[in-house]
Amino acid sequence: MNTALIAKNSVWLFAGRITTAALNLLLTVIVARTLGEAGFGQYTFIISLAYLGNTATTFGMDTLVMRSVAAQEPDAPDQATAALWLQLAFSALYILVIGIGSLFWQTPQVPLIVYLLILLPLAFGTVFSAILRGLERMDLHAIYTLTQAILQTAGAWLVLQSSPQLLSLVVVLVVGQLGATCLAGWFVRRGPIRMVWQPVSADLLKRTYQTGWVLALIALLATLLAQLPILALSFFSDDATLGQFGAANQLINGARLLPAALFGALFPAMVRGDNRDPRYTQIFWGLVALFSVGIGLGIVLAGPLIRLLFAGYTASIPVLQIMLLSLLPFLFRLRDSFELITQGHERPVLWATAVTVAIAIPLTIIAIWIAPLQGAAASVVIALIIHAVLLAIAKKR
Repeated sequence: MNTALIAKNSVWLFAGRITTAALNLLLTVIVARTLGEAGFGQYTFIISLAYLGNTATTFGMDTLVMRSVAAQEPDAPDQATAALWLQLAFSALYILVIGIGSLFWQTPQVPLIVYLLILLPLAFGTVFSAILRGLERMDLHAIYTLTQAILQTAGAWLVLQSSPQLLSLVVVLVVGQLGATCLAGWFVRRGPIRMVWQPVSADLLKRTYQTGWVLALIALLATLLAQLPILALSFFSDDATLGQFGAANQLINGARLLPAALFGALFPAMVRGDNRDPRYTQIFWGLVALFSVGIGLGIVLAGPLIRLLFAGYTASIPVLQIMLLSLLPFLFRLRDSFELITQGHERPVLWATAVTVAIAIPLTIIAIWIAPLQGAAASVVIALIIHAVLLAIAKKR
């Protein structure tokens, strides 16, 4: 295990993600304070649908491309191109389906459709990002994500000053993503992986699809699991309640950046089997200890933090305190899923994730019916514990 390279890549990923998270948090605060609870609730629902769509349309291709590039497979450029064509096709289909479905929802239709167009530049960005991470160029990947956050946050702040409308906001977010994607494409062009831009063969598309569908289903189910409380609140509660939950959820997502950065940096090494190194185990348990302390501090400081960032969103305080308890099972889930996937054992991960989602759907609905905010938060903790236990069982088998 090249600990120096892993440490360097971890720093780059964490620095990029923590800076991006800070900018995204700033964006969240700006939107929440400008649009109000109801408008922020609509924004949260639109973002959630787009995030779910990005995961579904990526179809596991990012993991497939990253694993192929990290293993230095000779057909990696062809596979990356096939992955891009598939993702673009799935994105167009998703936009069409959600567009038709939005005719029957109360969510503003035009802002939703406009924002879903972000899936098209995201298709390019996802493949470019996977190539950079597979090459262990986490510095360029970090610059790409940071550029995206800067363009979107600065653009949102500027447009909301003059036109505090949801439609104006989503337009500038799509444009920001487009600009960052162009930068990522330029980085890839300067590297050793040359994508094949002419149409790829039907056989290659079929093989890529067959390889990626398990990873795609895992990613889709995992995203559905993460977005389930938001989707449930949008249907069984009001926009203001959804906005309160979204504020706490944004902070929890920020807390997950450090382990996500670490395992993102470890991914190429884990493909090569370096997770058997004793130093890998030491790194993980050090992370568990760090997060245990952080959870305690977070529970104590939840009130001042929410009041500082979100002003009137005081109902988010107990939500944040409960959701902090989900961070430890999140760590174990992240470790075990990465270990299984990098070694080509996707099907046990799919089984564990599918069972968790099947349990989480009725659990979340019942919990929200009993107590909308606290119930949604508790469902997140319970679902992650179930998922972590099932993955541990799958790994032992």
